[in-house]
Amino acid sequence: MTQRNVDVMDKTGLVLHTYPITIDASNCSPKDADYEKAALSAARAAKLVPQSDFAGLMACMQMPTQVTA
Repeated sequence: MTQRNVDVMDKTGLVLHTYPITIDASNCSPKDADYEKAALSAARAAKLVPQSDFAGLMACMQMPTQVTA
């Protein structure tokens, strides 16, 4: 299982929360959209914003940072 960080943003692009998302091992090759959908589900469950504002939320994968020597 691979954990990825997903930013959940409001309609202006302001990052409201970053969720660490791990996709179940039964999905052998999860796509970015799978992680983003899971982050939006977590935001809904956490009531990150009022229900009336939920439709305006967006999710975006964080790019892994690479360390160069």
